[in-house]
Amino acid sequence: AAHSVRPVSGLGGSLAFEDATLLYRALFDVDEDGDGDGDSSSLERRLRDFEAKRLPRCRSISRDQSIRSSLSYKVNYVDIPRWNPLYEEWIWAGPDAPPEPPVRESEVFGNLLKLI
Repeated sequence: AAHSVRPVSGLGGSLAFEDATLLYRALFDVDEDGDGDGDSSSLERRLRDFEAKRLPRCRSISRDQSIRSSLSYKVNYVDIPRWNPLYEEWIWAGPDAPPEPPVRESEVFGNLLKLI
């Protein structure tokens, strides 16, 4: 894994396991059901597809954790918003989650983003 996540909620390890699962699927031409009926494109194409699928998710989770970490030094912990239920569901969906988060940071953190 080539992404770093602040140790706020332990999601770095989860992302590493997701990466391993999706990289296996990409390299060995396996789909979500475990069947080998995916396409047989080149290795470079498979790795680029893997990267395109993973980058938005990893970037969003890393950014969320960085914001939470920064805010913890500026506001009372109880004032940091909990995850939006849609975002939380997306987090726990694991390797089969869509690449893009269902909500934007501004929808979760609102005016607190001005403090960062």
